[in-house]
Amino acid sequence: MSVIAPTYTAPILSQTLRARLAPLVSPLRRVTPRVPFWHLAAHRLPTLWSLYRGLLRAAPSNEIRRQVSARFRQKRHLTSPHQTKTEMLKAYRLLDVCHLAKTGNAHAKTLLSRYSGLILAREEKEKWMRAALDAKREMDWLRNRPIVTGYFRPSLYNKPLPRLKPQPAHISMMIRKRRRNRATRAEQYAQSEEWRGFALREVDFERKLSQEVLRTGNDDAGKENSNETSTQPPFEPHWLGEIEAWNMHMREHQRWLRQTFTADAERLFSSFSPRLIECVAAARREKVLNKIRERQREMKGEVLKRTIERARRGLPAWLLHRMSPKKIKLVSVAKSSISEVGYIGHAKKTLGWKVKEDPWRMEDGPEDDQERLSVVETEIKNENQRRRKNWERAAR
Repeated sequence: MSVIAPTYTAPILSQTLRARLAPLVSPLRRVTPRVPFWHLAAHRLPTLWSLYRGLLRAAPSNEIRRQVSARFRQKRHLTSPHQTKTEMLKAYRLLDVCHLAKTGNAHAKTLLSRYSGLILAREEKEKWMRAALDAKREMDWLRNRPIVTGYFRPSLYNKPLPRLKPQPAHISMMIRKRRRNRATRAEQYAQSEEWRGFALREVDFERKLSQEVLRTGNDDAGKENSNETSTQPPFEPHWLGEIEAWNMHMREHQRWLRQTFTADAERLFSSFSPRLIECVAAARREKVLNKIRERQREMKGEVLKRTIERARRGLPAWLLHRMSPKKIKLVSVAKSSISEVGYIGHAKKTLGWKVKEDPWRMEDGPEDDQERLSVVETEIKNENQRRRKNWERAAR
């Protein structure tokens, strides 16, 4: 047997008190707006006309005005009420300091002056940082800029192109994309031919089946009623009436595929343009001149990448096995530079390499210039002694 709980009814005095408190509490209830706060006029008007405009007018220097404008542009996408409130409190504190400085407050003036100096120093640092980054970017581009080293022969995937080193990514991706698309089109053409063969075989099968059913139906009808013959097949063919539409669709698709293959063939048999030929020829001439300039720099004593690679390039093992340690040392010294003077020239002459003049005579200088060289040597020694004495005196 179920028991029904008694219904609670508030006393009359409590109901009257609730009725009196309801109109007082309802306006205090928090109401979530239906639109974002940055669309509300209660937020936009005070922020733009009182805060932002007031900061621009009260700022004592152009540096602070630029900082205020940049800060507002940077934070204009904030959608968090908490973060927006934090940034607005900072701006209102700055506005209060600006108003105090206008009334003559010395502390506020000092704060704004120091703030302007900090902004100016940071802008100067950022300017030099941007200049350094731009210079580095320019050096990186010059170090890795593409240079013409030859040409690409025409193929199914590209016309004649200059061969660049390093090769730009868009050329590699173009060739890769065309390779993939051609393979896909070849598969589509083969699949279309296969489907077309299936359709033709289905048509031939339905035609033969219709004739066989028609013949069988006529024979059965003749047996039952020799005066009546049936010419209607007992089934509806599917491909006999629609083969032209299917053929038209597949032929159109195959025609488009053949056009793309023709375009690939035209790309394969395209000729070199005179501009490309002249560009490649100029690049080859420049390469020879560059190697000549590189050798001249090495002759002056500059150590280049080519110099280091040649010095590190050793002899084969079968040849090292036949040479003495002294000869191996002479070979390593001779291969370390293209110079023909001093000990390097002496090593080359000892090995029997072709050397233009006596290495030691070239090292000591021409005979008719010995007097001037002696004076220069004396001046250098005196200057070195003077610098050593000054350094020892300063070290004490």
